[in-house]
Amino acid sequence: MSAPKAKIVIIDDDPIQGKLIERILKNDEYSITHCHDAESALVLLGKDARETKKAAFDLVICDFMLPGMDGFQTVEFLRRSEHGKTTPILFISAHGYALRNRAIKAGADAFMAKPVDPAKLRTQVHALLKLE
Repeated sequence: MSAPKAKIVIIDDDPIQGKLIERILKNDEYSITHCHDAESALVLLGKDARETKKAAFDLVICDFMLPGMDGFQTVEFLRRSEHGKTTPILFISAHGYALRNRAIKAGADAFMAKPVDPAKLRTQVHALLKLE
């Protein structure tokens, strides 16, 4: 098996949504990690960054509704961290495009409404990762 094209972390408290996104992206040979809350994702992201001295993931996919810190707070925290400043972030929400501007203002690079369209998700992930 070849090396993964990119490492992606999905932060979504709904395991069904996380698995759905994983299934949509599985044929693209990404290494995918799923975290069910922001705090565990931030611990993972910080630990890996300290150990490797670089960003732990190539892309963060973050939901809005999370236990504890919400998606906006998570994105803002990532943007303040050393390695999160340049990591692309795709913000997703079942609340539709009403949250798009807030997500972008918080630091997200792109926004998608749930349910995600598989083709659009793959295209957006590909664009954010700047893959040829």
